[in-house]
Amino acid sequence: MDELGSSSQDLPDDIAVLKATIEELRRREQQLLRSKEQNEIEFGQRRAKFKELFMAREEELKKEKAKLQAIQGEARKLKNELQKVLAEGDGYRAAAVLAEKSQKEELETMRSKYQEEIASLQHIMSESVREAKESSAEQFEIEKHNLLARNKKLENELTNLKSLLSTEEESSNRPRMLSGISDAVVNVIRRNTTASGNSSVEDEAVSPDGKSLEKSMEKAQEDAEAWRSIVMPLEEELSFTKAKLKDLQEKLQIAEAKLKEGENKKNDKKSDGGETFSRERFEELQEKVKELNQYLEAERSSRTDLEMYVAVLNTQKGVLQEDSEKLRKELHNVCRLLEQEKMSHNDLKQTWEMANVQFVENLKVQSEAFTRVWNVLTPAQQAAVQKKQGQQQEEHQGKKQQPQVGQLIDLQSPQTSPQPTNEQPSHVPLSPQVPGESGSIWDSIPTVPCTNEVSSEINNLPGTTKEEDNGGRLKRVHSASDVTWSRENNNSEVSRAHSEEELNPELSSGALSNVPPADGPSSLPSRPPLSSKRSGAKVDWKNFQEAVKVSHESSLNRSCAMCVNYEKQLQKMQDENQKFQNLASNLQVALDQEKKELFKEQKMRSKLEESVSSAAEDAQMQINNHAMTNNKLEKLIAGLRENFEATKHGAQTQIAKLVTSRDQLMQELSQLRTEYAALQDNAIQQLTHMDSDARLAEMHEQLMQIRAASEVTEEKLRSEVAFLKDRVMAEQVAKDSLEAMLQGDVDNTRVELERLRGECDKEKKAREEAQARLNMSGQSIRNTEDKSKQVIIALRGQLDEVNAEKTKAEEESKQLRNQLQAMTEQLNQSETVQRDFVRLSQSLQMQIAQIHESETDVRWQYPDDIKECKSCQKVLKANKDKQNCHHCGKIFCEQCLSKSVMGSKTSKWHPVCDSCYVILNKDSSSTFYNTTLADDQR
Repeated sequence: MDELGSSSQDLPDDIAVLKATIEELRRREQQLLRSKEQNEIEFGQRRAKFKELFMAREEELKKEKAKLQAIQGEARKLKNELQKVLAEGDGYRAAAVLAEKSQKEELETMRSKYQEEIASLQHIMSESVREAKESSAEQFEIEKHNLLARNKKLENELTNLKSLLSTEEESSNRPRMLSGISDAVVNVIRRNTTASGNSSVEDEAVSPDGKSLEKSMEKAQEDAEAWRSIVMPLEEELSFTKAKLKDLQEKLQIAEAKLKEGENKKNDKKSDGGETFSRERFEELQEKVKELNQYLEAERSSRTDLEMYVAVLNTQKGVLQEDSEKLRKELHNVCRLLEQEKMSHNDLKQTWEMANVQFVENLKVQSEAFTRVWNVLTPAQQAAVQKKQGQQQEEHQGKKQQPQVGQLIDLQSPQTSPQPTNEQPSHVPLSPQVPGESGSIWDSIPTVPCTNEVSSEINNLPGTTKEEDNGGRLKRVHSASDVTWSRENNNSEVSRAHSEEELNPELSSGALSNVPPADGPSSLPSRPPLSSKRSGAKVDWKNFQEAVKVSHESSLNRSCAMCVNYEKQLQKMQDENQKFQNLASNLQVALDQEKKELFKEQKMRSKLEESVSSAAEDAQMQINNHAMTNNKLEKLIAGLRENFEATKHGAQTQIAKLVTSRDQLMQELSQLRTEYAALQDNAIQQLTHMDSDARLAEMHEQLMQIRAASEVTEEKLRSEVAFLKDRVMAEQVAKDSLEAMLQGDVDNTRVELERLRGECDKEKKAREEAQARLNMSGQSIRNTEDKSKQVIIALRGQLDEVNAEKTKAEEESKQLRNQLQAMTEQLNQSETVQRDFVRLSQSLQMQIAQIHESETDVRWQYPDDIKECKSCQKVLKANKDKQNCHHCGKIFCEQCLSKSVMGSKTSKWHPVCDSCYVILNKDSSSTFYNTTLADDQR
């Protein structure tokens, strides 16, 4: 109450104070409202700025996202294009490998075919050479054995003649000597024909081999020259094409790398400044890219064609190298065979020269013995022969009336058994086609007119006994028809000789110098005709002498053209051998050059492969780097997006909170205004109706309440303002930190964009340069395509030429095969002619034996007249050891008369000597017959 009283007393002052406080409160409220409005305006401005910044950041993020998507699309396109390019490269590699394999297979088939043909030709040539060598060696050995046997037999005959001349000086033995000389003359003729046949066979054996060898060497030389003419331009073209291919590949790699870089930079620049490029520019770039891809395709196709062409050239080069190696080996083999043939020919020539020298020496000895026999016939002996010729005729007629020993023992006559004897000399089949050294041997035969009158005159010499007269009947007479027929046959077979360059003039002249003049025998007086048998023998000997003279004169004019041909062929083969040696040296030099070029080519190929692999590795590394940068950019953009979303969400939540707090404050302020207005209205009404004290008290209370409420409200507002200030400060700090963070991200993004823009500019410039280079490479590719077409046309022409040469070579091989068949047919014909000649010589020998047996008078020898064996010269003392042969009547020992023959009419066995056993026995065969059979079988 005291307080109320005091307050009522001080009422006017309090009203003024209250009014002042109310004014102050109003002023402060207005200030607060103004500050609040100012804060709201500032907050709106800041919010607008923040919203603008946020929208700017959001637009930048959208741009970055669009750029990133564009970059990812370009990266995917590049990856797809890279995969396509790799797939195309794999396809081209597979096609090149298949083409190379097919080419290799074709070359292998052609190589095997040619190798088989060459092997067959070599086999045929080696077989012919081997057969010729074997036949010549066999014939040489057979001829050598025959010559030795003949030499021994002639020596034995000469010793027999000497012994007959020394021991039996009587005239009864001289007819036997003349018959032995006639045998020696016939043997000389046979030996002459045998030697000529041997030499001709040997020459025939050598000539086919020489011809085939010459033709094969000429063909090999022609093939080598043809291959050389083909290989040299191909190698030059190959080197030029390789260099051009290497340049094109380098240019293509550089263009591809620059194109890729330009596309990457273009994509970056397009993503960075997509608004600057128009749609038309983009379509033009796409068209240019398509054209570049077409050029690249054409370049790849031309590169694969060039690679296939290079592979074909390499295979052809390998084939030519193998052919050169084969030709070199064949050349070495041919040279070796030629050297062997030369050595064997020299050895055979030496042996033939030795055989000719020995034969001439034997012929000289025989001619000396022949002259001695003619010198024995003195004019007195010839006169005695003329005196006793009539007696000899009478005795001969008397002997004819007596029975022969062969008729007594009833043996087979030689005419009924035409088997050849073992004592006849064996012969080697002669070749009538090729002449030998027959001229010198025929010229060495002395042309002495030997007649049978000499033998009859010798029988009539004084001092001859009965036995001598009978022994004179054992002389040997040859029929003129048989001898002349055999001589004419020999002349007809040997008449094919056309040259005498290989004849030995010294030997022939030496042999002719030892022949005595024919004055002695020709000075014999003409005798009256003897019996029919004697006169027939006389005519035969004259015909024989004339035939020998004709052969002697005709042999001088013979020539041996084959020898000249052989010498020419030998010189030609030596020249060709020298040419082949030069060719082999040239081929060796060319082979060394080819090896060097092949080594260089391998180095270039290895370098090219290394450069391709390094370019592929670089491209892969660049792709990997771009992929890594792309991943980094994607991660960065994802982080930025996450940060932006988090910042956006935080700002939205803070803005929502600020809006709610602002609404609450506005509501509280409106409540306060309504309350204050209500209080003012209530206070005015109360002042009018209530008493001053009551109203004053009430007003005082109300004032106190208002004061308390205002203080509370002020405190509350102060606390709220402080809170709002702190909150705004915190939000400002958070906003500043977020702005700083976003500004740093924006700065980094701007730096990255600037870097990408610079790279894009560089890529654009590089792409323009690559476009220019690509145009240049396209022009060069067109030029290379034109040149490659020209080269292909030229190579096709060369291939046609090679095919023509191949057909020509095949025709030549067919001709060579036909010639080989013709030569084999000629060889078969020569063998058949040899067999025919052997049969003729056999028949001649049999006829000579028949003539000898038919014209020989058989005389029975008595044991008292004979003191030694006729065959082994064994001394026989007792008569019981002396046994007669039942065919020839001669006395032999028991050992020499151990064989027996059954009679033709009686079944009684008769002891005969060895020679008669050979003549009479049909089962026995001569050495000549066995040799002929062996030759026929071979």
